[in-house]
Amino acid sequence: MDDRQDFHQRLVRRLIEARSGRPCYVLYLDALRASVLTEAHPDPKTYDFEAEDLRLATGESAQQRDIFQRVLDTPLASTQSKSAPIHLMIFSDAAFLVYETALDAAACAASLMHGFITQEVPVRMGLAHGTWLAQQFSFDAVGPTTVTKSVFYGTGVPRATQAATQSGHGCRIFLHPSIDGEGLTAIAEHLAVLPIPFPAPHALNELNYLHPSAGSRHAVAQQDELFARARDDRLKGVALPVPPTVTLQYAETLAALTRMRRQLSLTEFPQ
Repeated sequence: MDDRQDFHQRLVRRLIEARSGRPCYVLYLDALRASVLTEAHPDPKTYDFEAEDLRLATGESAQQRDIFQRVLDTPLASTQSKSAPIHLMIFSDAAFLVYETALDAAACAASLMHGFITQEVPVRMGLAHGTWLAQQFSFDAVGPTTVTKSVFYGTGVPRATQAATQSGHGCRIFLHPSIDGEGLTAIAEHLAVLPIPFPAPHALNELNYLHPSAGSRHAVAQQDELFARARDDRLKGVALPVPPTVTLQYAETLAALTRMRRQLSLTEFPQ
C-alpha cells in the first residue's frame, strides 16, 4: 500500500468516525425542584400592589433558572481551561457538557456542584462514557409557527441521563458503569470515588465532590454549613405542604455528604 492509499483510508475512516459520534464523557445536569417551583411560582415577575410604590421582583422559579444559567457559564470563562467542554447544551433546567477525558469531566462536575450549592440551587448529575453526535441546531419561523431543532444523540446521552435520574436522590454526581478501567482510575487518582449504598443498574459509584483537592478543608466545611443553613429557607419557597419527594432530596443529600465526609476523615456533617 503506497502513501496515497494509506492517506485515503485514514481520511475515509476519520470521516466515518466523525459521522458515527466520537467516544467522550458526557455530563448531564438536572436541576431539582424546578417543576415544583414552577408550579408554585409560575410568573417570571411578581408585583407588590400593596406597597406605596409598585414593586417589581423576579419570581423564585425564574431566579433559580437565571442562577442555573450563570453557574453553567463558569466552564466557559476561559477557553484555554481544561474545565471548558468541547460541547455545552443548556436548557432551562438541564444541561449536557461533553469532555474528551474522564478527569476533566469529573473535575468540572465537582466544581459546578460547589457553585450550585453555594448559590442554593439543588442539582443532580450523571456522568457516562459513550458517543456524542451533534447533528443539527436551527431556529426558523414557518408562517405563524416557530421551529427550533436540537438534534443530538449518541450512547453517552441516555447513559448520563439515566445515571442522574434513575440512580438515587439528592445533590449527587452518579458515575455510570460505562466509566470503568482507565477512566475510573484517572478520576480516582485525583478525586475520591464513593460506592453508592444501593447500587443501581445505571450507577455503582458516585463522585465525592467534597474532596480537599477541590479546595481547602475550611472551604469544604463552609459549603457544608451553608447547605445546612439554607436547607430550611429553600423548603419555604415550595408551596405547603412540602411534597415528600422534595424533602427526600434534601435528606438524601445530607446522607451523601455524611458518607463523603467519613471517607475523607472529616468531622461528621452538622445536623
